[in-house]
Amino acid sequence: MSYEQQIGSIEGTLKYYFLDKQSRPFIGLGGGYFEESLKMDTKIQGPYFNESYRDVFSIYPAVGYLFDSKITEGLYINTELSYHSLFKEVTLEHFIFNVGLYYSFNFNN
Repeated sequence: MSYEQQIGSIEGTLKYYFLDKQSRPFIGLGGGYFEESLKMDTKIQGPYFNESYRDVFSIYPAVGYLFDSKITEGLYINTELSYHSLFKEVTLEHFIFNVGLYYSFNFNN
């Protein structure tokens, strides 16, 4: 028996920054549309292929830190940890840690 599970999403996060400096901690609240796909191949009584899809909208909390990259003015490194809990027939819970680049054209110094 083999299976393949995939999760796709379209989501966004609103953030509140605590400090007005180059490196700033933040908290956030995000939401998005999530689609989970599960494909199974069971070979108990011959080849059998099953696909199931779940669609759900969910909101989630997030915390993180925005670091000054020191490379160029306006370029920052964004780190964020969020907790997702998708409720449907079976609950799917997971933490996500993101690291990315953030560029601001007009950053209040």
